[in-house]
Amino acid sequence: MDSRTATDPSVRFLLNYHLPHILGNDFAGEIVATNPNSKFKKGQRVFGLVNYQNIGTFAEFIAVDEKDIALIPDNISYQEAAITPLVSLTAYQALHDLMKLKKGQKIFIEAGAGGVGSVAIILAKRFGAYVATTAGNGSEFVKKLGADKIIDYHKEDFSTLLHNYDAALISKKEDLEKAFKILRPNGNLVTLNGIPTQKTIDQLKITGIKKFLLNIAAFREKHLAKKTHVNFNFLFVQANGQELSKIATLLEKQELKINIAKIYSLDNLVTAMKDLDQHNTHGKIVIQIN
Repeated sequence: MDSRTATDPSVRFLLNYHLPHILGNDFAGEIVATNPNSKFKKGQRVFGLVNYQNIGTFAEFIAVDEKDIALIPDNISYQEAAITPLVSLTAYQALHDLMKLKKGQKIFIEAGAGGVGSVAIILAKRFGAYVATTAGNGSEFVKKLGADKIIDYHKEDFSTLLHNYDAALISKKEDLEKAFKILRPNGNLVTLNGIPTQKTIDQLKITGIKKFLLNIAAFREKHLAKKTHVNFNFLFVQANGQELSKIATLLEKQELKINIAKIYSLDNLVTAMKDLDQHNTHGKIVIQIN
């Protein structure tokens, strides 16, 4: 998300960000001060995802709403906690909140070796679903996560191999149209990329000409959803401390583990972002502030 915010003007247009802007969406740290009525205390270790209007976690201090944070389990490091909120909440809100994925259902998760995809596979298997995913060099990795069917996207097209699926989580906007084809009527399609749906437009309080332009741009997807009788949603992840507490329990029990690709100091933030843009990492990047 930080890379897209920095490089993609459409993201800044959508969220009304103006440069210069401090990046950083998720974090882990120690509380140094609280509201007198807060349920949290000074010195507690917490992690969270900040509201999109208040991003800026690439910094030494940040003020956050207590409803957006959760306690870090004692057996989890700051580094492990810091990389968790954005990807885990995205996966949880897609599968649990929007899809309401159930035991025995079939779900296609695109890019299973990625940050969101890998967490989504773990959660989908916990829900009792059958999981198909795409992977290239990460085939062994997604197999270990529990994927039931692995499609090599270098050689195969998922839309010709999968049929009558209950749900799909799509991360590449160029694959969105193909995803409609693999779902049964009344199936659930959630995309993390592309043009926001009306629900997201309202969620982000977008009005005026910007709302008008987005509705026009989304016409193709609306038409496909109506034609295929598919429930279509664009997910813009929301900060949620209660859901993050559930994720914390999985971390504590070692039932969820996200791979740390590399740790950079804040002074090397530019290098970290370049490596992220060039896909030179396998896993999540940590920006450590000493």
